[in-house]
Amino acid sequence: MSALTIRFAEPGDRDRIMLFWHEHWIAGHIMSRDTELFSWQYQDGNKLNIVIAEKGDELLGFLGFIPDSRFDTDTRPEEQVIALAGWRTKDGAPPALGTALLAHLRKNVPHGALVTLGLNADVARLYERLGFKTGLMDHWVLPNWQMSAYRLLKLPAGVHLPAATGNKILRCLSENDFPLYASGRKSGFYISARYAQHPRYEYRIYGVEQDGVPEGLIVLRIAEAENAKAFRLVDMSGPQTLFAGIAPALQELMHSEGVEYADFFCHGVEAEYMNATGFMDVAATGATVPNHFEPFVPDNRPIPYAILNPKNIPPTLCKGDGDQDRPNLNDPSSPSRMELATHEHLN
Repeated sequence: MSALTIRFAEPGDRDRIMLFWHEHWIAGHIMSRDTELFSWQYQDGNKLNIVIAEKGDELLGFLGFIPDSRFDTDTRPEEQVIALAGWRTKDGAPPALGTALLAHLRKNVPHGALVTLGLNADVARLYERLGFKTGLMDHWVLPNWQMSAYRLLKLPAGVHLPAATGNKILRCLSENDFPLYASGRKSGFYISARYAQHPRYEYRIYGVEQDGVPEGLIVLRIAEAENAKAFRLVDMSGPQTLFAGIAPALQELMHSEGVEYADFFCHGVEAEYMNATGFMDVAATGATVPNHFEPFVPDNRPIPYAILNPKNIPPTLCKGDGDQDRPNLNDPSSPSRMELATHEHLN
């Protein structure tokens, strides 16, 4: 009888993992049918960033992960953040196999912190038992105040319109410019590999300048539904202070593009900097700011997180970390299953 084996996957395992995803998790999931997207997210040279468990030829489970080093090979291994992205075991698999997959990853891949975004309540309790801190990402929105009516955004009556103050400018960057504006954990190489080279989405990277001096950068993507558009601010690089004073530039950009709002999911960004930008806390104001666009769901969908940070390296997390900002459309005959069931890591 074959023994249980836990190992890191190789490129030759790709098709069987994609089939497992389809047969034992979510039928028609984009990661079970888009080989280019799957390879872009998980292939790292001559290996896949996936831990698998198998017994003979039978695949029993897998754990996908995205380390910072996937996008920047100069990342210091002991300080990198690893985002867990896809965690599933087969019905009838040995007990605690899922945690064994995680233990294999933690033992063999150096890191400073482990994070995951988009988990459900049952999985959150499992993470808590494993020592993770859990919560909800902050959700901020900056409406386009020059619009008289909105199709996507819903604001309660009497919402105060924050003053758009500041003189920072936003400069649309090319890849050659990224190193001049990026700093910290997400370098110019990281931004290029993660966003400029994405196989499906088109991101816009804007440099933030104060008096001609580069201060950092932000990453935007346009989402569309109901014949309307929104800016999804999915990532940043640089000090948190880069947000203070960019409201006028963002308002001008939203007006020129005809978008209703810019929203930003994050964890670890101080509220004072977001307030100084004119962003409003979605939960505190009672606004409705859709998160799911593939398919479109016209209500708030918070993003839960879990983080294990034994070295007390405080990473700033954004929606672009992990696999929360990727194509999600499923088989059109049952489109809602994909968005609402995504990231169900374990039974």
